Amino acid sequence: MPAKFFRIPLLSLLLLCALLLPGCQRDEALTEEEIASIEAIFHRENSRAFTCMLLSSEYAAPQEIDLGWLFREGVPYGDDWGYSVSEEELAALRPIIGEERYQFFLDADSYKTPRHVMDELLRQYLGMGLEETDQVGLDSLPYLPEYDAYYGAAYDTQMVIPDITSGVRRDDGTLELRYSPVWYETDDATHVMVLRPTEDGYLFVSNLPIDTNS
Repeated sequence: MPAKFFRIPLLSLLLLCALLLPGCQRDEALTEEEIASIEAIFHRENSRAFTCMLLSSEYAAPQEIDLGWLFREGVPYGDDWGYSVSEEELAALRPIIGEERYQFFLDADSYKTPRHVMDELLRQYLGMGLEETDQVGLDSLPYLPEYDAYYGAAYDTQMVIPDITSGVRRDDGTLELRYSPVWYETDDATHVMVLRPTEDGYLFVSNLPIDTNS
């Protein structure tokens, strides 16, 4: 006896997919209020926000973040920004980094990041400690074991303040946000970041450019 085939109306098929397969469900668009509350984490009164440095490099997973860019310009220190670098520390750096870079440290803004502070910030914003990351770019920051700290210097900043154009809540609970840096003066998003909400904030999951060819 030949097999019988049943025709299922398209609407019924879509409803069945929505009920049985979570992957078929559409992402939920974030409201303007929700987007505004996320943008607020990138602003800090009277000082820069460390969250802006979490957008200074591109990464597909949190452990892949470029630590050299992330900590290049130091970290928050109380209500202000940056741990000061003493003359003794600069003198200790001199034979390690060479004369040319030593002069750069003297001329530019120099920054210090204690290793334990680095580890605390990574746990707070990435959900992992320093040893759990791939330590991408860490070798660009000279380290002094006697001070247990990393050092950087810069004339400019790599911080990114995002202008979020849209966002959705995905099935797994993460938030996908499309944005461009505020100084780009464009309505088109250039990057997409993914955040995972926690009880007291957000974990950064990824930050990638938008593939305009796809």
